[in-house]
Amino acid sequence: FSVKLESAFTHKREYDPALLERMQKSPQSLREAGVLDWFVAQFPFSFQRTRANREYLWKLCQDFAEQPLALELRHVSWDLDEVREGFAKQGLLWISPDYPALAGMTQSVLRSSGKNAYFRLHGRNAAQWWDGKTAADRHDYRYSLEEMTELARQIRALEGECENLWVIFNNTTKGHAIYNINTLEELLGIQRKTVDQTGLF
Repeated sequence: FSVKLESAFTHKREYDPALLERMQKSPQSLREAGVLDWFVAQFPFSFQRTRANREYLWKLCQDFAEQPLALELRHVSWDLDEVREGFAKQGLLWISPDYPALAGMTQSVLRSSGKNAYFRLHGRNAAQWWDGKTAADRHDYRYSLEEMTELARQIRALEGECENLWVIFNNTTKGHAIYNINTLEELLGIQRKTVDQTGLF
């Protein structure tokens, strides 16, 4: 499981020690069950690679040093090999997002951070990405078979390079993610495993 940081850490970027402690302790049952992988920090497009933002990001990473942190940075100014190399050295995970090809946004390409890769698929609803009233509007998109085939190709290309690869579908509006997950599993020849979760809570 991954646990997404609340907006105080990524959008407002104002948090106190009490909130930090609550965020760190909130997934304790997952941690104790051995099924917690990453805290996910998804920053907005407005979070550009300035000196002040780099200093904030460093502070955040120090505050979550006890838990692996995966970062989704949407502004193209972060989309640099040197950033990903720095992440790998620090034990951070670069999240490769997939969304519409819009100006100024991080390129939608699956990339690895060390021995790990994390693909977060938001859908490609360009018409609603900026103008949608809600996140549900933005994520109202079902990938076509052609698009899923290309995504599967990118995943296969990293098989020999990565020890762990996460593929997360965020196009959950109208159940699009369920259909796309099934298609991806078929394309990759994956047999779904049944996981007994009764002992988690």
